[in-house]
Amino acid sequence: MKKAYLKFGIGITALLFVTDVIAKRINKEKDLNVATLVITETGKYVSLDPLDGDSSQNLPVARMVYSTPVEITADNTLGSRLLKSFEYDQSAKTIRWVVKDNLKYSDGSVISADDIAFSVSRMAFTRPKFPLIKLIEGIDTWLTQQTPLKSYPSGISVSGNKIEIKLKEDYPHPMFRFCLEIFSVIPRKCVNPATNKIECEKTPTSGLYQIASENGDSVIFEKSKEPNTIDTEKSPALIKFIYADAKTAFEDSVNKNNTTIVLSSESKFSPTELNSIQGKFEISYTPAAWFTVLQINPEVPPFNSPGCRLLFADRFRQNFEELYKVPAEASIFTKLVPGYKTIEELKSSLDSNQKICLEQLNGAKVPWGFEGSTPNIFVETILKTAKDLGLTIDGPKKFSNKKEEVEAFLSNQTTFAYARTGFWAMDPTGDIQMLFTPNLHKGLKHFWNDLKLQSQLQKIVSEGKVNDQIVDSVNNYLFADSKLSVYSHIRRFYASKNKDLVLKRPQGITSPSPWHLFGDME
Repeated sequence: MKKAYLKFGIGITALLFVTDVIAKRINKEKDLNVATLVITETGKYVSLDPLDGDSSQNLPVARMVYSTPVEITADNTLGSRLLKSFEYDQSAKTIRWVVKDNLKYSDGSVISADDIAFSVSRMAFTRPKFPLIKLIEGIDTWLTQQTPLKSYPSGISVSGNKIEIKLKEDYPHPMFRFCLEIFSVIPRKCVNPATNKIECEKTPTSGLYQIASENGDSVIFEKSKEPNTIDTEKSPALIKFIYADAKTAFEDSVNKNNTTIVLSSESKFSPTELNSIQGKFEISYTPAAWFTVLQINPEVPPFNSPGCRLLFADRFRQNFEELYKVPAEASIFTKLVPGYKTIEELKSSLDSNQKICLEQLNGAKVPWGFEGSTPNIFVETILKTAKDLGLTIDGPKKFSNKKEEVEAFLSNQTTFAYARTGFWAMDPTGDIQMLFTPNLHKGLKHFWNDLKLQSQLQKIVSEGKVNDQIVDSVNNYLFADSKLSVYSHIRRFYASKNKDLVLKRPQGITSPSPWHLFGDME
């Protein structure tokens, strides 16, 4: 009997302890006025490997917990938590970095120059055709080694706290590439050089924040105990991510305080819905540097024919305009960057035979499914287009996340997919090369071995200069090929009931780091 009482007492004590911990966490959130970012564009992260930082669902979390060699600051300049200095010597085609002293990971261990250089060589090993990376001297020879990751290409050298990266030819604005989350710094010792897999049970993080707790639809970050900071950087002690449906995000149950910002985009709403949101929230739009994409699986008949893909994409754009009273676009380059073309200009370059596919589409049956963050606008337009062309949809099936949808797309279990991305105005040609880099975005695998496209992309920049003729050729080819069809140019936007949060948002960055949005809430 005493043992039973003892067990009962231990159970009560444990329960009280857990309850106390939860209560303290809740009170801590209340006391510190937690900054909340509601994300509607994607689902929760699925990987903390920096190499997966190209995925839209992993990217925001990677930016929170990791530092990259160079970063874009809140005032739209380049800075670094990790580097004392960084420069590009154009005449020598050499990037030079000097690493700060006393840098620490979240566990208190030292961040070394070797770790920072390894973030570059790991990308080179995984994606040797990546823009800028492919220009590092010695890449091709280095990749022939049995275990390349045990060393560096001849173009990368580390001496004390100094790193040099020597290029084979000039590249415009090279530092900006190293701002990307895929260059996030983790301990070199955590990566198996033979497999390139992370083997640390819990990888120490190099960023401003650590994950404190999470559940099914939210993640709470707290400032790292070893915050490697840029001198001018301000940020709140706690930031909470909530993943919500675009419509749900604007309900009072989610947006109930003045420390909440919703991140969304025009692609999620009709003009009428946007007007309704604008009547209840303060909204700040980013430039129209983003675009939405209809992907058509080229391995699912009858869409193994470019003509059939083009016909479907053309009707899709018409229906998009008709349903939502928004002008359709088709150029992969937006009006903010060189290379933009109107639909009429793109159509003028087509062979008329590519438009003959009505008989093949009428009566055909194809599978389709999508995950939860796919805009209703996209879904409704697909259904109307299929009906117009006499195409039967098997489905639609609901996928639990984007990763599952991509895997289904690549295994021909679904025919259409929604995507959204954007180009940086300073280097759009570098961005388009990056977009189609082999072994980067898995959902674009059908382009990795597209010899015509890859050949054009290799020629788009040479010795730091852009070939405008190749830019036009790439735009024309993607339009006619129609595996990837742009249908609108969009703005992302930030919405809040707190006018100050929206007005103080950094204006020069289309995708500021989450803490940039809450800089004055320290």
